Amino acid sequence: MPEVLPHELKTIIFKAAAYDDLKCALSLVRVAKYVRDMILPIIYEDIVLETAYAATCLSRTVRSYPYGHFQPKSILVSQFVPSATLDALFPAISTSVVKLCIYRNSSNEDSGLRSIQSTSISHLALVGQSKATGTLPIHLFPSITHLALVSRDQRQPMTKAIELADILRRNTTILGSILDGATSFLPPFRSLTHFACFTCFFGHYDEKFSPKLHMPALRCCAILQKRLEDEHSVGRIASLAKAWEDPRVVILEYSEDPARWYSTDDTDLSKFWAMVEELVAEHRFYGRRKWDESVIKKFRQENPQIRLLGY
Repeated sequence: MPEVLPHELKTIIFKAAAYDDLKCALSLVRVAKYVRDMILPIIYEDIVLETAYAATCLSRTVRSYPYGHFQPKSILVSQFVPSATLDALFPAISTSVVKLCIYRNSSNEDSGLRSIQSTSISHLALVGQSKATGTLPIHLFPSITHLALVSRDQRQPMTKAIELADILRRNTTILGSILDGATSFLPPFRSLTHFACFTCFFGHYDEKFSPKLHMPALRCCAILQKRLEDEHSVGRIASLAKAWEDPRVVILEYSEDPARWYSTDDTDLSKFWAMVEELVAEHRFYGRRKWDESVIKKFRQENPQIRLLGY
């Protein structure tokens, strides 16, 4: 009579094989039901929803398992997935998401972020065209380290978070509640290290928006200027950014359509962040212009707790 491997050992073998080779994982789900139940969460650890049909199929699969059975680490959503589908899907699959990238267009502007359950997202990118009236839920901000808002008219989404940061700096009662453990009042940008947005984001913040005040952990801030943007608008943003005297800021002329960032393995977005880090390390400000050494020296003296790239 053949020897039967212990269930624990079979579990280790099956999971190791699934993690090692996706094709093997897809074959394993046909072995037996208990194996399928074990392997599916591994297959869905990184989810790419390219079409509405794919999102609908995933929704059916998720509903056939207990809540929390699927805990993907990254989700990428194309502009072809309706927001109503995201509202139905996100609560069941977003509790443990770390990397989230959502593409939208003029006919599908709602990002569905209100349905996100995770409080541990570190990488968030909104690409394309989003509702100007939309907001980014406050509970998402404390864990975010990489934030890209490369959507048309993104002035509104962070307003509440910036207002909260202002209140926290002024109101000792709320600061006291933080010390007492009221974590819902945690400052929204305490972990943000990488930030990118179009120039329109700074349309109404003027001098009161300062990375030094709102983003103390920031390492680089990229302001993306569209190639065809009028000179007056660009000049105003350049003057505003220069007034911050913050060498972590760089203004980029970005002619490439952000939709080209669409990548199933997040490679293009990672290349973008690497390019921004390189420019900041070279102390670039705008085009060939660099930050004055006097500005850099003053910044380092006044903010010794902030580590500049390139030093």
